[in-house]
Amino acid sequence: MIDNKTKRQVVWVAVRYAGKGETRRLGMFVAVSLGIYLGSGIGGKIETSDQFKFNLQSCNQRGC
Repeated sequence: MIDNKTKRQVVWVAVRYAGKGETRRLGMFVAVSLGIYLGSGIGGKIETSDQFKFNLQSCNQRGC
């Protein structure tokens, strides 16, 4: 996702399979740029599933 005002990329999302055999599951990794406050968090939804929420913290130059 790109911030239209600053033209800076602020969110990265990667979806991939993790695990082997019957424990193999689809997973999602979400990274957010440093310095962004996410007090209300980030939610997601895939097709017709229920909406889910990611547990995130605010970040600064020292990291998340």
